[in-house]
Amino acid sequence: MMKPDPNGIRHTIYSLCISMIFLACDTGTDIVNSVDDDDAQCFDNDDCDVDEICEGGICVENICVDDANCPNGFVCVQGQCLAQAEYDCRAGQVPRFHIETDIIDFGNIAQLEEAEMILEIENLGACNLVIDDIGFSGETSPIFSCPSCDPAFLPLSIAPRRTASIHLIALTDRVGQYSGELLIKTNDFSVKEDGLYRVPITAQHLGVPQIAIDPLILNFQYVAPGDSRSLQLSIGNIGTGEQPLYVRLRTAFEHITIDESRLDLDENGFFRIAPGANDVEIPVQFVAPQAGSTQDFSSFIQVDVHEGDVADIAQLSIPLTATTNRPPDMAFQQSLGLFCEASPCIVGDPNAEILTLAFKNEGDRPFYFDNIEILSDFAEAHHFEILDMFSTGFIAPSDPQNQIPGGEQLNITMQYLPTTPSDSGDPNLENWPNQRGTPHEAFLRVTSFSQGRFYELPLKGYARLSQVDTGFTVSMRMTIDRGDRDLRDADLQLLTDVFDATIEGGYRGPHFCQKPQLLTQENSDGEYVVIGSTDVCERDWSLGQARWSSPSSGQNPEKITVSDLPTDDALNTEFVVATDYAVSCVRPNAFWGNLVAVLFVVGNVALAVTTGVVIPVNPADIARTINESCGQGEDLQVEIEIHENGQLRKRLNTILPRERTGQHIELYRFRREDGALVFD
Repeated sequence: MMKPDPNGIRHTIYSLCISMIFLACDTGTDIVNSVDDDDAQCFDNDDCDVDEICEGGICVENICVDDANCPNGFVCVQGQCLAQAEYDCRAGQVPRFHIETDIIDFGNIAQLEEAEMILEIENLGACNLVIDDIGFSGETSPIFSCPSCDPAFLPLSIAPRRTASIHLIALTDRVGQYSGELLIKTNDFSVKEDGLYRVPITAQHLGVPQIAIDPLILNFQYVAPGDSRSLQLSIGNIGTGEQPLYVRLRTAFEHITIDESRLDLDENGFFRIAPGANDVEIPVQFVAPQAGSTQDFSSFIQVDVHEGDVADIAQLSIPLTATTNRPPDMAFQQSLGLFCEASPCIVGDPNAEILTLAFKNEGDRPFYFDNIEILSDFAEAHHFEILDMFSTGFIAPSDPQNQIPGGEQLNITMQYLPTTPSDSGDPNLENWPNQRGTPHEAFLRVTSFSQGRFYELPLKGYARLSQVDTGFTVSMRMTIDRGDRDLRDADLQLLTDVFDATIEGGYRGPHFCQKPQLLTQENSDGEYVVIGSTDVCERDWSLGQARWSSPSSGQNPEKITVSDLPTDDALNTEFVVATDYAVSCVRPNAFWGNLVAVLFVVGNVALAVTTGVVIPVNPADIARTINESCGQGEDLQVEIEIHENGQLRKRLNTILPRERTGQHIELYRFRREDGALVFD
């Protein structure tokens, strides 16, 4: 008889167990341990006590119940332990080998798990059945093993009407069909080949199903409110063998739709995936809400999986992410940073052209940058310099996050400081502007490691040598030698009427250059916010090039420079140097400390047309505030220098006494007559 282990317990080594049950047999010797003290006579067992039997008319002790109560080599026969050798085959006696199966079939075995079978051999004969040897044929698969076939347990003697259990194991990690033969050599020569019994043995491993999901995370990224986006979810069975998978998808996320219209679903909502078949493609759609603030979304799709038994369901999760916050969309607001296009800058001129370049975030999410630099070969890059950076989202340049909020921009103030002419072929650029030649070139790069991207803006600048200037330069500055305590607010002006024969009437003036005027608006907190500035120098000066240089600290004066003015003798051009007011105050109290910051903002940041700068004093009232509150002031020195063809022709100094503050003062008038400078 063959049967599986009822407990399903796998072992690698099994002990041999023999259970024997004898029918009545003749015996030559009785083993009697004791005789009833009363020598009671009996006719059958009913005449004896419960624990006695009637033997030869005498009640004797029942010494065994089964073979387990007997010592090794003995068997229990009608309550008595008899030597098994008493049942060795004699003349006329034969054993009879019997098993109840024609094949040992393990069926489908699991991967890397020992499968056990127990083969029971029964002796139906009248004498001992001897198992001389047990093993496998040479063609038997190595996945089969037999711990009971160890020679240490052989030969094995099975008494009449007893059985012996043979333990067999199958173990594999590969898909396939396996077979062989178990060979049993006995002393029952009536069995098959003179006592050699062959039992076919088989097993199979159909494989292990395994689900494959791609992608593991459904990231819909940015979806505009009211819009939708679909992604393909691919599910396959990459397991080994023939085992199918049954899969069901579920989600409680209201903004997600799973399109299962092409799937063959059973009554429980599962669809079948055979191993090796094409992956199942399932469209998954995210629909963003129509209204409401921008936000991030996260949820999941639950995947239920079983291998054919609905009661044994495994659960997996596929995360879902989406957002209605636009990702950072960065771009420079100009395609080129072009310096000194209308007129070339002068080599070595410390007042070379300044530009403000805007780098804007059109998305909703903040943009984090790690580095801003000027790149090119050294000879080119060193002509350009970053002076200042300020974000309109109120992020200071020193902020370690380097963040540009959504919808805001970073203003980058740059200066072109040429140290060599830009065109080596024509270093003097005598044919300007018809033949401007080759410019100095570099590019401004903003790098974001978190986005894995960088953004670049080309830079170009033109420069010429000063000794071949075709005009003259007028510069004027005011200063008080009081260090960083200097609080000045003055409005220098340079005015002129310039004759231009190319237009009707010949005059294009008056033209003037003065400090840029701040444009402000008042917010709900009563603060003044700088939203821009007027650049009256660049916009209103028609001939030459005029600009205002703001102080970077208390020691550096404010300055107006007008360069490249024509030197034609026929032009009688008159210039007026004037100031609307000149005030200084050095009282170091809290009010003036605050005002210092105000004027620093006015003098620096505002020139970059930076929006979002909050200042506590209305710029239009700064002069009046100082005049009313300052008290004792200091004299103001105004210096004027005139250069012609790169050479200093005239330096003038004027002291403005403090009692004249708040007045409009004309400092100098000068003109050109027959190529000479005349001062009034």
